[in-house]
Amino acid sequence: AGILYLVHHMIVKSALLMAGGAAELEMGTGSLLPKHLGGIIGSRPVLATIFFLAAFSLAGIPPSSGFVSKLSLLESALGSAHWVIALVALLVSVFTLMSMIRLWQKGFAGKRTHELALHAPLAHRGRAWLTLTPIAILVALSLSIGIFAQTFFDMSSVAADQVLDREGYIAAVAPVEGIPELSAAHGEDGQNSHDDNEEGEDH
Repeated sequence: AGILYLVHHMIVKSALLMAGGAAELEMGTGSLLPKHLGGIIGSRPVLATIFFLAAFSLAGIPPSSGFVSKLSLLESALGSAHWVIALVALLVSVFTLMSMIRLWQKGFAGKRTHELALHAPLAHRGRAWLTLTPIAILVALSLSIGIFAQTFFDMSSVAADQVLDREGYIAAVAPVEGIPELSAAHGEDGQNSHDDNEEGEDH
């Protein structure tokens, strides 16, 4: 569950940072104050939709990767009787949802009260594709994790088993059989050299 959540977090946070950066470039400002950033959904609906999906995946709304990963962590916490951890996870999810709703209302919903930037990247078709495609791929990957949750959870379980397999790790990094013999021979040579040095000092 932890590995699945880490993967989700990397994907969704990257998508949000890229979408937020695109919105700031479009409007020429990142301020959420009145008459600054706002109303992007009217002029840039694709960007607004992508940001919406990424934001609510971060908040854990189904069928996103955030819902699957957070539910897995919550089940693990409850199953191991870690009630405080489960409560904190629920509270953080609620606060995240509230912050994403607020951010959506201030930055993307409503009417636009600020002019677009002079060199807005989405105003040009080629630059629009270069800007939106990577973000859309990350959001699609987040939705895929949520929709095909069992497949990704099985992959995470395999990774977790490998992480917890200490004996397998030791066997993978342990020296081969020839190294101890070489080390022993090197030790004997070192001892002989040390004896030779002592004899030289005596002379």
